[in-house]
Amino acid sequence: MKSSAKKIIKKVKEHKVELPIAPNDREQYKTAGRWEKENNRRVCLEHLSKPAWKVEKKDGVSVPVWTIDQTEPYEKKELPITPWSTGLQLAEVKNHTVMENVFDGMGLVSKELGRQMERFLEVDYTITGYQLRLPAIKGFFPCVDFHGYFRKHNVKRIQDIFGTWHDADKIDILTTESTFKAKLQVIGEKPDGLEEKAWLFPSITAYQSKLIEYGYDAIGISNIVKPVHEQYRKSSYQLLLALDMQARDILCLSHVQGDLIYRALSIYRKQELDWEDLRYVQAFLHLVYQENSDNGIGKQCSDAIHALHLNKKLAFDHKVRQTIKEVIDHKIDEMGLGKFYIEAKYLYVTQDILAFLSYAAAADHHTWKYTGFLSAKQSYCGGVIVGQNLFARNPIMSFSEITRTTFVDYEGEDAEFIRHIDNIVQLPLGTEPDRLGGADRDGDELLVLSTQLNLAETQIEYLQQYNFKVNDEKSEHHGKNRLDLLNENIQKHFEERFPVQAKVSLADYVIDSLVQVNDADKSTAPSQEWNKANVIDFIIRSEDKTGEITDINTTIENIANAQERLLQYKFPIAIMKHLQALCIDASKSGLFDQVVIPDVIQYRFGTLKPQFTFFKDGKNYNKDREHTSALDKLAESMFSFKQYVNRIMLEDTDRKIRKHQFENVYQYFQNFDLDTVYVDQTINALKTTYDTFLQRNKELAKEKQSLNPFASDEKQKRLRKEVDAKFAELYRETKAVSESICDCPSLLATAAVRKTYVDSKAKNSNENYSFCWVVASEGMLQNVQLHYENKDKVYIQQAKESDEHTLEWLGHNYTTVMKREAYTLQWPEGKDMSIPDKYLKRQDAKLDDLIDYKISLVSSEKKAWNPKEVAEKIVGQTYTVFNDRDWLGVTEGLSIARKAGDSILNCYMHKSITIKHIIKTTKASITCLADFRA
Repeated sequence: MKSSAKKIIKKVKEHKVELPIAPNDREQYKTAGRWEKENNRRVCLEHLSKPAWKVEKKDGVSVPVWTIDQTEPYEKKELPITPWSTGLQLAEVKNHTVMENVFDGMGLVSKELGRQMERFLEVDYTITGYQLRLPAIKGFFPCVDFHGYFRKHNVKRIQDIFGTWHDADKIDILTTESTFKAKLQVIGEKPDGLEEKAWLFPSITAYQSKLIEYGYDAIGISNIVKPVHEQYRKSSYQLLLALDMQARDILCLSHVQGDLIYRALSIYRKQELDWEDLRYVQAFLHLVYQENSDNGIGKQCSDAIHALHLNKKLAFDHKVRQTIKEVIDHKIDEMGLGKFYIEAKYLYVTQDILAFLSYAAAADHHTWKYTGFLSAKQSYCGGVIVGQNLFARNPIMSFSEITRTTFVDYEGEDAEFIRHIDNIVQLPLGTEPDRLGGADRDGDELLVLSTQLNLAETQIEYLQQYNFKVNDEKSEHHGKNRLDLLNENIQKHFEERFPVQAKVSLADYVIDSLVQVNDADKSTAPSQEWNKANVIDFIIRSEDKTGEITDINTTIENIANAQERLLQYKFPIAIMKHLQALCIDASKSGLFDQVVIPDVIQYRFGTLKPQFTFFKDGKNYNKDREHTSALDKLAESMFSFKQYVNRIMLEDTDRKIRKHQFENVYQYFQNFDLDTVYVDQTINALKTTYDTFLQRNKELAKEKQSLNPFASDEKQKRLRKEVDAKFAELYRETKAVSESICDCPSLLATAAVRKTYVDSKAKNSNENYSFCWVVASEGMLQNVQLHYENKDKVYIQQAKESDEHTLEWLGHNYTTVMKREAYTLQWPEGKDMSIPDKYLKRQDAKLDDLIDYKISLVSSEKKAWNPKEVAEKIVGQTYTVFNDRDWLGVTEGLSIARKAGDSILNCYMHKSITIKHIIKTTKASITCLADFRA
């Protein structure tokens, strides 16, 4: 029935079936879904394909509707999700054989070869591991002095998988059979019915000769292990749903990122202005720049940082504020989707290296017994991580995929050969690879989660939208502060949930569970001949269902979280984890026909999505309103938090700007030593470029708004990337054209700023402050430095130790440094930043009087005034032009409204002006003729 409804809906949407528009009565004409949801009725089968009416949604899409006489009473019954309804069974097996392939995908690179590759790559740090690729070879190779190890243990020769012996001191790379993907020659059938395969090469020497013969005499380096400096990574909703967390737990976990935003807002939200709060803005912008150094957001953050270093008042510039607000909004959107900073790091994993070396040196690999320095549930990372941590591997499908581990420091025999590897995790032999989504050793990374944070000590400060007293006299909380009540409830929550614990860490939310394995994990479809027809058939059958499987699993886990009964949903969760593994492996196994989502799961969990996924798809209509999970509640808080940020960054900051007279800080970006004739010429020359930019920018902005900013499907990602590329191309073209018009950055900036901040605003024709930053950001910063640089600097720099003067920011300590100095700007290489003398005002130039010059006068105060009364008072009066908060002031509360082509007026500062004749008055301005005397 659902498929029939989908077909008719599609036909109506595509206008293949034309229907009249239904009368405007939403209670009489409803979609099939609304009849079912609101009235427990369903459209009769005979009427399903014959709707009589349609309605048009806001986006213009038409959908069919039915009337009550076309429906019948319907009692929804849910089939239980059991082995008989799904066709799948989950069996618990005690003492199941460990399925781990020892040293799977693992190898080692000698210290000598590792240093040689280091020099080739020209890096300034030590590389501790390489992900290498060769034809038929794929693996991950930590860099170890295994020559030293073999000398210490008197190992002279090593035997390879073909039985050939090699001198140990001549080996550059040690690897395992699992990394050598050349066992492909089908030679028969095994007793269990699987294909028996043999090596394509009789020896390693034969393999090497073929590499040279076919021009592959090189080693491919696909990735390297870099030093890990970050202490925090972003969580995911999959991770949070796999933990047994309730709403208050997740709220406490989110406070790290929430506090970053709260502190970054300090200079805008506080009643009194404290310039030392700039350190938070700088730290925040620097963080965002590091995460976006290769795109437009990074460029905007970089420009904002330079501007703040030149003059702290530029924190209140329109574009700087706009940049800060946009990146804050994006961070809040991420929080709504469960993405926020937690103390964790991604690290490459390998197996016990000392055990590997012992195996490589063994005289007989068949009789060798695994002997490593790590016990079960232990890990090692050069001693830099010690104590309990958690392991998780993305994508997480189940609570069974998170495990506790204990990192140890090792000082025993042969420790000198592994002590340097402090950014690769070594694992013991055990079941953990199966628990962690089949993690092998060919370059997989694990998320290592710290358990140091004590959630029970959390005080939520960032949710300032709740910082008010309850006014409802009927409420039991009347007169109390809502934010204080929230923190009281959090403490009560921890006391009740963890009554005997002073510390609550992430480890307390891990659900103890069995390891889920698939005994047929390495099954493959029968081999087929390599030809065009079979390749095409494989591609056609390669239906990727990973996204659909992941989304359904998220819905299941979200409902389980809302009901606080995660373990009761372990069977459908296990099924989805199993199907995802099959889907991922299907590209290698060819078993696409086995990836089938059971109908009972599809029907029950495949339609409505969790409420928090609005921050993923931007849709409201397809959300599950019956269940509200911890993440749904966090998302709801993020909507109101975003409204709070809007108020702070717009209304409250505008009041602060007026209070401190920062209205015209944009003038700092101009050079008033330039000849106004050249400035006006450049402004006129930029007109076409400016108009074209605004029009194209407006079109692209509209195109971007039509896209879903949250959707994660490949189509939406591609469309967003294409629009971003169009913006980047527009910016490049506009900058190039503008620089061809004016070759002096200072002059170009002065004209572009006037165009962006003044001329367009005089007619209220534009709210976009991007043009000047796109075409002349270097010149703008140069102009600030020339005339408006504030030599009292506020810098932040990393500190080695923490004290009462340091700022902790995502695991790093920073200290505020106050200096009085000039800031050094770095210009793009080859950029000519000189200002030719011809563009400067001549000292001996004569300033002429301006007679009968038409001007508009406006109030420079945000209060009511009567232009007609003021006009009667000022006509015939003579005043001295003065600097009224960087406006051209005429008298108290009255200034000249700037218009295109009046740059010459800047020369009449402190000169006399006579109001000769009133042309007209409006509700907000006075238009008159005036004489300016030189």
